[in-house]
Amino acid sequence: MRRLLINFARIGDLVMLTPALRRLGQGAELHLLCRPWGLDLLAEQGLTAGIHVLPHPNHGAFSEWLRGRPRTRLGEHLARLHFDEVVCFGDERPVIARWLDRHLPGVPRRILQSDFPGYVPDSIGQALAQAGFPGDYRVAAAAARAAAVERLRALGQRVVLIQAGSSSTHKLIRTKPNLRSLAPAQWAQLITQLLASDEADAVVLLGSPLEKRDADGIAALVPPAQRARVAVWAGAAPIREQPALAAC
Repeated sequence: MRRLLINFARIGDLVMLTPALRRLGQGAELHLLCRPWGLDLLAEQGLTAGIHVLPHPNHGAFSEWLRGRPRTRLGEHLARLHFDEVVCFGDERPVIARWLDRHLPGVPRRILQSDFPGYVPDSIGQALAQAGFPGDYRVAAAAARAAAVERLRALGQRVVLIQAGSSSTHKLIRTKPNLRSLAPAQWAQLITQLLASDEADAVVLLGSPLEKRDADGIAALVPPAQRARVAVWAGAAPIREQPALAAC
């Protein structure tokens, strides 16, 4: 059985998908089709037989042509692998369904409905169970989680992890901080309140290497009384380690 899982999610959602990868790889040669950061995140996890990347999966026909037809070339490559099954989420764009119709015609598809409420891994687990894949959907393996616990323990018993960056973590040129929802001063205020009210022993700012400047900027705005309890691990905690950190 050779199975292809399609998920063009951002980094956080791919982290939450790791238990599903373990389950879908049971009894099958599992391949993942994702955006490029999935390769950095998952290549060393041993969860897949192959990771195939597509930077701009949903671009229109003109953009596809202008970029040298990467989606078409990848479709032709995947067709040569002769998959027995395709698993994809129901919220993927219609262009992906049409692309599958063209390059993997006749390959059975299982559609995962991702509209279950609650914690994301639990929601994904329910979607997989509904599609015929019951199983254990814990985010990180025991050994990886134990190592993450040891790393966090040096900071205290109650550590809050913050991924302040937005989805465009790969952008080199930006005119403003690339943050999710809040401005740097607002993130700093939130962190200050968490630490000053003793709701956390420490706060860790995660992210990719390109997000370090934004994380450093947030940490610099935290008052000196709390700043020593703010750790910037953007770029220092590789993406591949973040599933285990999030699972602690």
